[in-house]
Formats: sequence, C-alpha cells, structure tokens
Amino acid sequence: MSIEALPPKKRLAAMFFLQNLVWGAQIVLLSGHMAALGFSGREISYVAATGSLGAILSPLIGGWLADRFLPGQVFAGLCYLLCAPLLWLAWQQTEFLPLLAALFVFAVLHMPTAAVTNAIAFRHLNDTRLFGRVRVWGSIGWVSISWVLSAYLRLWEGWSPAESHLGDGLLVAAVLALAMGIYCFFLPATPP
Repeated sequence: MSIEALPPKKRLAAMFFLQNLVWGAQIVLLSGHMAALGFSGREISYVAATGSLGAILSPLIGGWLADRFLPGQVFAGLCYLLCAPLLWLAWQQTEFLPLLAALFVFAVLHMPTAAVTNAIAFRHLNDTRLFGRVRVWGSIGWVSISWVLSAYLRLWEGWSPAESHLGDGLLVAAVLALAMGIYCFFLPATPP
C-alpha cells in the first residue's frame, strides 16, 4: 500500500509522529552530550535557548513563505531537508560556536514547521474535533524516541562504558529529518 492510498487522518498522524521523533531525538540528549564534551552550564543554556530564539524569529520568515509562496507540505518538506545536514553538522561539532550556529539555524528552520503542520492538519480534517486524535501521535513519537534512545544508550554502556554516545541523538535526528522531509511531499496538497 502506498502512502497516498492511506486516509488523510493516518497520513497526518504519521506526520506528527515523525515531526516529534526529529525534535525529541535532537533535544532529549543534547545537554548531556554537551556536558560530556566539557561545555560549561552557560554554554549549554545558550544552545538550549536557540529553540526559543528560533520560535521568535521563524514565524516572521516561515509564515510569510508558507502563506504566500509555497504549499504547506512543500515548505515543511524543504525545511526538514535543510535541517538534516544541519543536525549532521551539529553531531560532528566539539566546539561551542559551531554547535551553537548549527543548532540556531536548525531552530529557525524547524520552529515554523510546528505551525505549518497544524495548518495542514486543520485544512485536511473534515471534523476539527479529530485534531486531538491525530496530534496525539506527536506525543507518542516524542515518548517513543526517548525510549529508543534510552535503550540504545543502555546497550552502549554494556559494550563500551568509557565512550559517550549521547551525541548520537543528533545523528538520529538528522536521519529522521531527512525521512520527514521526504514524507512531507506525500502529504495531502495545500494551496499557498
């Protein structure tokens, strides 16, 4: 069965699930990864603040582009395709400023996708009361990736306890962002 053959409700639920897999994979282990690299508490808090700064700045750019020039699913897909290499780049960083820059640009690209995916869902749900049933899959995605990454780290603790693999969440997020970017192009079309 192809993705297009699935009912819109199921495709939208999968969209929220994937979206929160990306966000959860990169954020859940990030502060531990940075602490393992020797970053100070202040540096960790600056990187954590990139999400808030992205949330402030991105609606101005993202909303303007998605509302006027691109269908919502194309805008979201492009954002995720651009997020994937940024997360991969962040995974490779061991110094503060390059990591801060990569995650700041990631936040600016990722934050507008939350509003855009909500708009896509409301546009394609015949009954807006179904939104909660569809959106809950985002929360399930967040919890799922947390459990998967916890099990992954537990395995590494047994195999190689001296090595830190907390940064691998960024790599997992990069792969998931690529998958989400591709998936967005299979969502129901929305006009700009």
